[in-house]
Amino acid sequence: MRVCNSLNFRKFYCGIPAQQVRYNHYEFFEKEKKMKNAKMTFWVEVMAAILCINTNLSAVPIDITFTGDGVIQDGDDYDNVWVYDTPPNITIVDMTGGEVAILRTHDQSITNIMDGLVAHSISYDQSTINISGGVVHTTYSNDDGTTNVTGGECWNVEVGGGEFNISGGQITGSGIYVGSGVVNIYGYGFEYDPYHSPNLTGFWSDNTPFGIDFWEPGYTEPHDSYDYVVLHEIPEPATLLLLGLGAVFLRKTKK
Repeated sequence: MRVCNSLNFRKFYCGIPAQQVRYNHYEFFEKEKKMKNAKMTFWVEVMAAILCINTNLSAVPIDITFTGDGVIQDGDDYDNVWVYDTPPNITIVDMTGGEVAILRTHDQSITNIMDGLVAHSISYDQSTINISGGVVHTTYSNDDGTTNVTGGECWNVEVGGGEFNISGGQITGSGIYVGSGVVNIYGYGFEYDPYHSPNLTGFWSDNTPFGIDFWEPGYTEPHDSYDYVVLHEIPEPATLLLLGLGAVFLRKTKK
């Protein structure tokens, strides 16, 4: 008398000769094993897909509009950022980290980029963007907008009617293109060679060397971005030290 405990076993093998049962018993458990493995693989794939969907959803950049003071910090990831004033108040936004695809500033707002990554920063109207750290791939100064660079890294600079001022940091990409507006460069030891890259070399006030190229987008008429550049020669640090010592000496002499 055969005792058939398993439901599936009873369904398939009760009443079958012993020799055939032994063979089919092995075949049965092999099928069971394959089915379990297939089910496990299926559910692992399902869970992995769910995790991927959740991860992707949490990483989707969002848009934000500042009409009052605010902060962009580590962990923030924005597709589009707009900055506007709420008259009579001027909006100030500090970026201390995070990532922004496109930053657009308007009115007379002020945005301070101290760290993080910005793909494109664009200053419109009479707004100001101050870059002292982080990385900005391309910065644009349009209308009467102003961009001030004292540190950090800019890959490319485009000026179209606004003002671009630089006294520190590095421009590491194609360089500066000016359609209209003005570029003010503050440093010392300037040397300009339009046929050698970088076109303009010199030193910032802290003795850091820099090199800047000027590029053209392929105008049919002659156009030179360097024509819009104003060089502001500042005293070398050693000269400033001597002037300071001289002032101290004069004071002691008068006493």
